[in-house]
Amino acid sequence: MATELRVHGVSGSPVESLLDRPLLGQVAGDADAGFFRPLPAYGNTAGPGGAMTGRQAMLCRLIPLIGVATTGLIYTGLIASARATAWLRGTLRARIADETQLGLPPVQAPDAIVVLGQVAPRVLPLVFLIVWLALLIAGR
Repeated sequence: MATELRVHGVSGSPVESLLDRPLLGQVAGDADAGFFRPLPAYGNTAGPGGAMTGRQAMLCRLIPLIGVATTGLIYTGLIASARATAWLRGTLRARIADETQLGLPPVQAPDAIVVLGQVAPRVLPLVFLIVWLALLIAGR
């Protein structure tokens, strides 16, 4: 069973944009009032939401992999910044026993502030990773 949609009174709009298909063939009518269908020789004729082409399917499998790789890079940056901060703190403490004598603020914030400040950078990439892996598994 096929459903045919006939749109009347739309003047000046390209047929391709109305039907969301780049390659159409006129099956009836004339230059003023015509009926168009997708050309079956040019790939997907199922319309929006129909079967995917090979390239679309490949991209749908590739996008979650890119998300997983990006999440890995975010965690790599977090680990590098934590190690750099620890190294800087250790270097400062090795050179200056008490930084408050020089009028410097404390190097480490109170524990509650540190924990709250690290929640989003540590939890959000994990959430992204879970979502991307779920999309990757669902796409197979």
